Amino acid sequence: WVPEESILENDTLVYSDIFDPVNANNFATNLTTVNARADLAITKDDNPDPVIAGELLNYTIIVTNNGPSDARNVIVTDTLPNIALNDPLVTFLSSTLPCHQDPIDQAKLTCRLGYLKAGERISFEILVQVNSDVVARGYTNLINSVTVSSDTVDPSLANNSDTEDTGIEEEADIYITKTDIPDPVVAGTQMRYRVTFGNRGPSVARNVKVTDTLPAK
Repeated sequence: WVPEESILENDTLVYSDIFDPVNANNFATNLTTVNARADLAITKDDNPDPVIAGELLNYTIIVTNNGPSDARNVIVTDTLPNIALNDPLVTFLSSTLPCHQDPIDQAKLTCRLGYLKAGERISFEILVQVNSDVVARGYTNLINSVTVSSDTVDPSLANNSDTEDTGIEEEADIYITKTDIPDPVVAGTQMRYRVTFGNRGPSVARNVKVTDTLPAK
């Protein structure tokens, strides 16, 4: 490891057993400027794809330092799928490396990887829960973008970002139960039916209708 814009000094001395009447030219110094360059690359994969609205979605992020120098203060910025500021389509749950949500924009995650040696590769995961109403709101896919940066100069920025497109499907377990009061009932008197229905998810159920067929005469 060498600091950014450091100087390497190389000193050379020549001497002999024979008397040298001029010693001033027996010493030479060479100063070389050393610049650090680290080609960082990032990729991102999703699982599952497509995902069911309301269920979990896992992102795997891989950061590689292609060198030739070590990279200092490596930071990954992940922008979760969102509609607008503080209106995300997913909820951040956890990450296998420390990632922190922006206090203003909760869809923005900052993951500090620190020092990454030349040739080193780091993989970590981000777990989110897809909102149950995303399809009901008109969305059929989730777009997630991620970038990597460093204090060390990167000679190739084309591989510093990646985007993952995840399809969304719906699945809603709706149920209904019915009870009668009283039972048995006396002919000529009134009785009631109590109908209970709901949605066990994971997605929002749309255009729900209940059809009741009364006893025939």
